[in-house]
Amino acid sequence: MYEQNPVSSDDTNDAARRYIQEGIAVLPASVGEKEARITGWPQLILGIDAVDEYFPPGELLNIVRVNGTNSNGRGDIDLDRIETRKVANYIIPEGTRRFGREGQIPGHIEVRFTDTVPRTTSYSLPGDGDDRMVVELRADGSQTLLPPSVYPRTAIGASGRTARFSRPTRSPFAGTSRISLSPPYYL
Repeated sequence: MYEQNPVSSDDTNDAARRYIQEGIAVLPASVGEKEARITGWPQLILGIDAVDEYFPPGELLNIVRVNGTNSNGRGDIDLDRIETRKVANYIIPEGTRRFGREGQIPGHIEVRFTDTVPRTTSYSLPGDGDDRMVVELRADGSQTLLPPSVYPRTAIGASGRTARFSRPTRSPFAGTSRISLSPPYYL
């Protein structure tokens, strides 16, 4: 259902350019990193003329989206537990942008805030431990790793690339509520 996104250094520059043309604020991160470590990143919005400077052709980098207001209201629902990913397969309409690393699709479901963009909100299980996060609504004040980035190694040693987005169809819910689900990217 989802095929892997082939990664090459040329894809990073081209993908960053396409995201910016779509109105998404993106920043570079080192391969294997999930966040851009640039001072002042919440206020930095790259124009199309800065793509070659920040994503040099021929250099492999990760791409992160600055969620929320800087990306025209775009963010995502981050599904951190297998239970949330299984439920999402039944309740999220086909054609909604879904992406994530190998074996975890849909790990993220793209949303667009149609009025006020909230701060990022997390929902965790009670108790101690690193595996308590259930779901996170990523919006202002957060970043999300986008394809064709290379995902960092996890605690169990697996690594992979982010997968290609789902097929290009429009969500029947787009534009009808405070949060609309976004149609697929065209990369």
